[in-house]
Amino acid sequence: MNGVVIDYSSAVIDGVLANNTYVKVEGNLVDGVMVANKVDARTVKESLDIDDDSVLRYQIEGLITQVSATSIGVNGQIFDYANDVEIEGAALNDLTVGMFVEVYVNNNLVTSIEFKQSSYSSDGKVKGVIEDIDRENKTITVNAVVYVINEFSRFEDDDEQYFSFATLNINDYVEIAYLQTSPLPSVLKIEKEDQHEYQQEWEMKGQVTAISNNIITVNGAEIVLVTDAKYIIDDALVSFTTFLSQLIVGDRVEVEGQYDTNNLFILGKVELGRNDNDGSDDDGGDADRGDDGDDDNGNDDKHVGYVELEGTITQLLTNKSFMLNGYEVQLSENAELELNDRDVNLITFMEALAVGRTIEVESQWVENKYILVSEAELK
Repeated sequence: MNGVVIDYSSAVIDGVLANNTYVKVEGNLVDGVMVANKVDARTVKESLDIDDDSVLRYQIEGLITQVSATSIGVNGQIFDYANDVEIEGAALNDLTVGMFVEVYVNNNLVTSIEFKQSSYSSDGKVKGVIEDIDRENKTITVNAVVYVINEFSRFEDDDEQYFSFATLNINDYVEIAYLQTSPLPSVLKIEKEDQHEYQQEWEMKGQVTAISNNIITVNGAEIVLVTDAKYIIDDALVSFTTFLSQLIVGDRVEVEGQYDTNNLFILGKVELGRNDNDGSDDDGGDADRGDDGDDDNGNDDKHVGYVELEGTITQLLTNKSFMLNGYEVQLSENAELELNDRDVNLITFMEALAVGRTIEVESQWVENKYILVSEAELK
């Protein structure tokens, strides 16, 4: 289409594809090929509400990986500038590697570049229900904290479609990545969610602003610390008592858990890392971890302490052990095991294991020899 090869083998197709059919394609550009996740096909051009100009262009959002006076690379794809390229949010000379941008490409030439603040370098992340909206000052209140929307804020709903500030309503479920600015924290990305997604397990990041007995406040949300949750300090698993005795107001924490149907937060894990001095959080995947085989805290190389791993199984060893990222992993009899979003026993879980499957584990090194799993999820 317009010189761009579209791979639609795994896309959801609305309508019937045929030569000379007008289509709208959403997807990712990979090595010059657009891998589509949605194709909207119509026999009548006007049914897509498009014009000739919009048919000829597509947009890419991501990090600048290369930049020069005549071209720009976004997510590894390199494009030359059009003669009349437009820049929003920054000057052309100010563009640098690592900036988060949205570019419009027309006939393989960049016609427009919009600079956006990246949620990859946010100060924190929070989930909640919108309690108040100030349309004039463009602010929203979540968990009694007021956040301001600016021109760099990104909007995304639960099916990854873009929306606007005007469509936000009180009682909407939202997830926010923010930057701690003065006088109000600024929204870097706000995502609308339905109630089902809102209640799924997720991760909050932020600073502890209050401690009262076993209740801490993070991003305005009150978190009840319970004895059966996991507590980690500097990549070491500690007891509930030890964690509570060392935690102080001002500490930055990562909290994992989920909201129940009564909007109460059920805690699963709290992590405090005072040895991490980079001062930033990675929010580009909603607490997502990639499939590149990297662990979440670096203890795999140390062979000590608590460790989180995600990767591809390379070898099955016994009826309760396997190789993952070059390490022997053993499943304990009382491990929490999840398969297809449901809890299963050890036998059922092991029957589903196979070389090449992706797995995510939370575990502990044992005598520097192997990793003993307390929680595992098959992808």
